[in-house]
Amino acid sequence: IRYTDPEKWPRISIPTEDESGERMLINQWIFSKEERTKHVNRLHAVFNQCGMPGLSRSDLKDAGKRRSLIDHFLSSNEHAHLIASMLDDAICMIELQLDEIEARIREMIIMRHPEEALSWLSLPGVGIMTAASCIAYAGDMERFDGPKQLRNYVGLLPRISQSGERCSIYGVNFFGCKPIRRHI
Repeated sequence: IRYTDPEKWPRISIPTEDESGERMLINQWIFSKEERTKHVNRLHAVFNQCGMPGLSRSDLKDAGKRRSLIDHFLSSNEHAHLIASMLDDAICMIELQLDEIEARIREMIIMRHPEEALSWLSLPGVGIMTAASCIAYAGDMERFDGPKQLRNYVGLLPRISQSGERCSIYGVNFFGCKPIRRHI
């Protein structure tokens, strides 16, 4: 039965300009991390195409090691060396942008919300990005009546399929606030 009384409807506030800005920073950080991963994967593909399948993606994450691998293994293939160098330059640029975004996140989210940041950071396994995502999207938690509503908002509840007497419980659903769930 649905509540028809408007007084009992949940109130959802429109994000303020500051909240929207904080969310944009978090989303830009996520986008930049995904772009960096795409470029590292593409660079890994270049090495594979040149006959070096033993090289792992983790070998290409460090800038100094990445440049030395490119110069050492791809120097004989002019085209592959050019493509790999361009990808390395793009990865370095993205890493600089990520450093700048992380500094802005510390300044604009963590430093502006010290109480919330300290409470989130006091939890084991919660770092700066997880705390910043929770602050930007969940806010001060006043809109949630309890932990179950927060879990629903983030999407950390298991999927349940019930039919008759059969009840199947699956892993975590993929609905909810992606930026928070991504870091958790």
